[in-house]
Amino acid sequence: MNHWRQASQEIRPRAGHVDVWRIRTRLDADHVARFGMLLSKAQRDRATRLRITEKRDQYIITQGLTRIVLGWLLDTAPEALAFIRGPKGKPYLDGEFSDSGIQFNMTHTSHMALIAVAIHREVGIDIERIRDNLQWEKLARRYFSEEEYRGFRALPGGSKLRAFFTCWTRKEAVLKAIGTGLVGGLASFDVSVDPDAPPVLLGNRWQGRYHGDWSMAQLEPGDGYVATLVGEGSGFTVRCWDVTPGDALQ
Repeated sequence: MNHWRQASQEIRPRAGHVDVWRIRTRLDADHVARFGMLLSKAQRDRATRLRITEKRDQYIITQGLTRIVLGWLLDTAPEALAFIRGPKGKPYLDGEFSDSGIQFNMTHTSHMALIAVAIHREVGIDIERIRDNLQWEKLARRYFSEEEYRGFRALPGGSKLRAFFTCWTRKEAVLKAIGTGLVGGLASFDVSVDPDAPPVLLGNRWQGRYHGDWSMAQLEPGDGYVATLVGEGSGFTVRCWDVTPGDALQ
C-alpha cells in the first residue's frame, strides 16, 4: 500500500527512487488562475482551446504543478522552465536544465492529477477514475492484446470493471514511459490484467525499437481510482507525496 506523505520543497530527486506527486484538481477559480499564471504562452493557448471547464482546470493545474515541483527540485522559478517534446509528444526539460538528468511524466483524470519524477530514468504514469458508464467489455475486446483479453475474460465478473481500468493504466503508462503514446500500439505488448496481482510487463512485439528493462508499480491514489507507474530499469523505490494548493502556491 502506498503511503502518501505531505510534500515539501526540501525533497530532492535521488538515484534509486521515483517520486510521485498527487494533487486534487477540484479547486476554486482563484487557485486555478494562480496555477495558470505559471504556464507558458503556448500552454495558456492550449488551455483556452479546452472547452470543458473541468478538463481545462485539470490541464492548468497539472501543468502548473509540474512546473512548481520541477522548480523545487532544480532550485529555480517555475516560470523559468522550458520544455521540449520528443518525436511522439513526450515532454522533457529544455534549455539550461536539459542535462539535469531529471525525467518526468504527468497524468490526470476527474478531480486528481499525478506527476512522476526520476533522475536518469525514463518514467510513465497513468491514472483513471473507475466508472461504469463505459462499454468497457467492448473496449477490452477492441484494445487489449489477445493474451490480455483471455486473462480478462477469465476473471470473476465482479472484478472485471476494476480489472479493465487497471489494465488500461498499465498499458498507457508503458506507452508513456517509452515515449510513443497511443501510436505505439496498445496491442503491441502484454501486461498482467488481474488488479489484485503485481503489475508485470509480460512481453512485447516491438521488434527491438524500444530497448531497455521496464518495471511497473501499482499506485493507490484514492478510493475509486487506479494508477500505474512504469520506470526504466528495476530496483527503484516509489515515494508518494501529497500536495496541497496552498503549499504549492506559496
